[in-house]
Amino acid sequence: MSEVYKYELYCETEGKNVYDWGESEPTQCPIDSGHTVDLDSISIVETVSDEHVEVTNFATIDDTDNDPLRVVLAPGHAGYYMCDRDVLLKTGLVENANQDLKVNTSSHDRVSWNEVELLGCFKEDGTNGYVPCTNQTDANSNAVLSVWEFLANDQNEGNPIAIEFKGGSLFVDDTIPDNADKWEHQVYGVLAPDLPSAVGGTIRFFDGYLYPHRGSHMETINTIAMRVDPAAAPAAMSAKLRIWIYYPAGTKNEHILRLVTFRNVF
Repeated sequence: MSEVYKYELYCETEGKNVYDWGESEPTQCPIDSGHTVDLDSISIVETVSDEHVEVTNFATIDDTDNDPLRVVLAPGHAGYYMCDRDVLLKTGLVENANQDLKVNTSSHDRVSWNEVELLGCFKEDGTNGYVPCTNQTDANSNAVLSVWEFLANDQNEGNPIAIEFKGGSLFVDDTIPDNADKWEHQVYGVLAPDLPSAVGGTIRFFDGYLYPHRGSHMETINTIAMRVDPAAAPAAMSAKLRIWIYYPAGTKNEHILRLVTFRNVF
C-alpha cells in the first residue's frame, strides 16, 4: 500500500501557511526553494492511499473546535413542522370535486382536513366570461373551468392559522388526449389572489400547460418557506391559495395537488 500526504508548513518569507503533497516531509518551501520555512511547523492535514482517503481538517458532529455544516430543509420559524400532503382534484364536477383526507389516529378512519373548497365549476357565458354550471348535466356538456381554494386551519378548533409555504406540485392525469384540444388543459395557482401585487399579493405558484406533463409532476419549490398569516390584514385574504384548472368543454380529469407546508397547529 502506498500513501501520499498533504503537508502544511509555515513559510516565514511569505508569512503564511503553505501546502505540499508528497510521500515524505518537505525540506523546503514548495512555492520557492529560496524561502525560509519553519520545519518544526510541519503537519499532515490529508492522506491519500490506494485504499482510502482520509481528510483530517474538516468539522464533524463531534468536533468541538469547528462548527459542522448542516444542510436541511427548514421552516423560517422555530416550532414549525413539515406537513406534506396530497389533494385529489376532479375537474368537470359541480359537487364532490376533491378529496382532502387525513387519518383519524383514534378510529383509523380517513376524514377530511376541511381545508380545500370547490369554489365552482364554470362554463363560458358567451361574452369572454364565465358563469357557474347550473347542475351536473350542464357541466357534463359545457364545463371548461374548475376552481378550488386552500386555507389552512386549526384541526381542533377550525380557525384559520398561519403556515409557511415551501411549494408543491401537480401530478397531471395521464389520460389527457393527444388531440387538437390538448393545449386547452391549463393550471394556475395563485397565493393571496384577492390582494394586488403592489401590497404583496397575487403570488403565482403555477402557470402552465398540463399536456406536456401527463403522468408526471409539475413542481414549484421555493428555496425559503414563505409565511402567510390569516391574522394579518386584510384578514384571511393573504393566506389563501387558489387553483384554476381549465379544460375542453365537458372534460373530466383527476389531478393530484401536493402541498408542502410548515405548520405548528394540526
